[in-house]
Amino acid sequence: MARVEVFVPEDQIDDLSALMTNNRVRHVPVMQGDRLVGPFCALWLLPGWQEIMGLPVAEVAARARSDE
Repeated sequence: MARVEVFVPEDQIDDLSALMTNNRVRHVPVMQGDRLVGPFCALWLLPGWQEIMGLPVAEVAARARSDE
């Protein structure tokens, strides 16, 4: 069985980006305690990625949702 990597909202986006690139995954679950708060999508990293490196996952997800 495959191991599933999860992130929490406080994790840094550059760590998440490296995981997604190295493992060739497009979506990573974001957990808060026992609760799934949503998937993180690799497409959110594409526009303006230089601006978001070093930010917490929650901040990047919030920015992506506000652009939709």
